[in-house]
Amino acid sequence: MADITRKDVERRIKRGESLKEIDMTGLNLDDLNFEGSIFYKCKLTGSRINSSNFAFSRFEACLFNECEMQECNLQESSFVECDFSKTDLRDSILIEANFRQTVLHSTDFSGSFLQDVVLIEARGDLCNFSFSTLNESNLNSAIFHVCDFSACHGFGISAAASDFTGSEFRGARLDSSQIQGAILNFCNLADASLQECNLSKAQLFSSNLENVRLNSAVLQEAFLMGAKAERADLTDTVLNNANLTKADFSNSIFDGADMNGVMDQDTVLEGASLEGVTR
Repeated sequence: MADITRKDVERRIKRGESLKEIDMTGLNLDDLNFEGSIFYKCKLTGSRINSSNFAFSRFEACLFNECEMQECNLQESSFVECDFSKTDLRDSILIEANFRQTVLHSTDFSGSFLQDVVLIEARGDLCNFSFSTLNESNLNSAIFHVCDFSACHGFGISAAASDFTGSEFRGARLDSSQIQGAILNFCNLADASLQECNLSKAQLFSSNLENVRLNSAVLQEAFLMGAKAERADLTDTVLNNANLTKADFSNSIFDGADMNGVMDQDTVLEGASLEGVTR
């Protein structure tokens, strides 16, 4: 139960006070202006905070679990080590927001605009980023197991050494991204675009890569064992020392690809185009 009222919260924000270890459980904070405020170890579990303005605010180690936060403005805000589990952030604006080391279990970002967002070392599973924008965001060393990134736009993201095991990327646009060393095992990347991406040493064991566009991507030393990649476009791709064992690349295009040292035991290349390949 909350130990403060909405009016008290508004008054203290207007005075420029920092709020520390305050329980705001279940409050109706819709349309509240948090701009420039500072909160530390506060509890907002189960609160309604729809259409609120968090621009330039700072929250540290706060609980936002099971909150309704649709259509919020989180521009240049910081939520380091906060917990957003089971929170609804649909259709929100997150420009240059800092979500470093946040907990994002079953968090819904669908349809949201996340530009230049920091998600370094964030931990999530069953998150929904479908139809969102993630351009230029930093997901390095993050864990997003069994999450939905379908039809998202993530041009130029950084996701080195991140773990996306079992996630859905159907129709996603991730061109020119840095995804080296990432774990993408058992992911569905069908119809996705990863042109000019750096996927060196990435793991894509048993992933679905049907109709994926990997033109001019770097897959050096990538692990693609058992991948299903029918009709994939790998034109001018660097695949040196990649492991394609038991992968299915039927009717795919490898024209101009570098394939020196590729492991291709039991790899299916029926109907594939290999014009100008270097081996």
